[in-house]
Amino acid sequence: LIFEDEFDYIDFDVWDHEITLAGGGNWEFQVYWNNRSNSYTRDSVLYLKPNLVSERFGEEFISSGELDLWGGQPGDMCTNPQFYGCKRMGAGGNIINPIASARLRTANNFEI
Repeated sequence: LIFEDEFDYIDFDVWDHEITLAGGGNWEFQVYWNNRSNSYTRDSVLYLKPNLVSERFGEEFISSGELDLWGGQPGDMCTNPQFYGCKRMGAGGNIINPIASARLRTANNFEI
């Protein structure tokens, strides 16, 4: 066994949240962010739960809002600026990614 995590809690000495609109390299149409409504642990199980961006900002936001992921704290900073991954605007035929979820990585903290 090289690595094991019991997920009694999200250990931020090991795990980082990806925070981006970039789509993970395959144009997934969701936003990844650091929000406990999307990532949490319970009974030693890690949950990654998608939800609608409109639940947080309202329906009109998808087609007319601006989502800026350049947060002020390290846990809120955009992690992938490629493919307009840090800021998007809903206008005209463009909409903001309608699904929110979480994506965790060990990129800056742990290597196998």
